[in-house]
This record gives sequence, structure tokens and C-alpha cells, in this order.
Amino acid sequence: TGVVGWYHSHPRITVLPSHVDVRTQGQYQAMDERFIGLIFSVFKQKGGERSQVGSIEVTAFQSQDVAQRDGKRNTAPIWAQKQIPLNIISSPSAGFSSALPLSAALENLVLLQDVLFKEERAAYADAARGARRSLLQGAHAGATYQRA
Repeated sequence: TGVVGWYHSHPRITVLPSHVDVRTQGQYQAMDERFIGLIFSVFKQKGGERSQVGSIEVTAFQSQDVAQRDGKRNTAPIWAQKQIPLNIISSPSAGFSSALPLSAALENLVLLQDVLFKEERAAYADAARGARRSLLQGAHAGATYQRA
């Protein structure tokens, strides 16, 4: 088994890959041409101020080197986005008798974020008490905790 792709989110912005995403994807594909990127745009608000509704959008993509001609590269790579069709299929054989209700999925997502936050808070507390192995470890724990 091996890693076949990567994913990240674009909170509150479009799901389309940025030039950085496309370049990163191209670098991954240099290691394995089957590598695929997924981007999720979550919590994007639609509607008026009183009737805001969240949405989840996803895109799958790869990169292609448009500077490459006839299989030969004459210059540094110039990456362009290549959309990949994405189908989400609900299957009872996957261990689910039916799709998870959206409210339950969101509750699980919130619980996961809470666990991750508590882990970062514990790492920061250990670093603040002097349990860190190095100054760099303490700086990393502090920066990660502030970001969380």
C-alpha cells in the first residue's frame, strides 16, 4: 500500500486549486504520476444574513506540465490544472447500511476538531512547563496552539 493522493481545505473560499496547489500537485506527480489532489471548500455561506446555509464542495485534480513538448522538457515545468472526474458512491458493502445523516457527520467533525485541539493544548502545556526537548519544539508547540 502507499499514499495515492493528498487533500486540504479552502475554508470560506472557492474550491478551485490555487497556483500553489497546482505546483504542489505537480511535484507529487513527479514521484508518482497516479497521485491525485482533493480540495474541500467547507462552511461557505450562501443566502442572506438571516438564512445562511453551509455547503461542502469538493474537486479532484492533477497537474500537467504545459512546458513539456513531445515528452521532452526544454524549460522548467509550467503546471496547469487538469480536472479529474469525481463520483461519490454510497455502498452497503462499505460497512454502512445507509448514508450518515449530515447532522451526525457534522457532529463527528466537531468532535474530531475538539480532540485535535485538546492534543495541541496538551502539547503546548508540556512545552510551557519545560517538558520540551528543545527551544524549537517549544516554539512549534506555541505557534501550533495559537493557530488552533
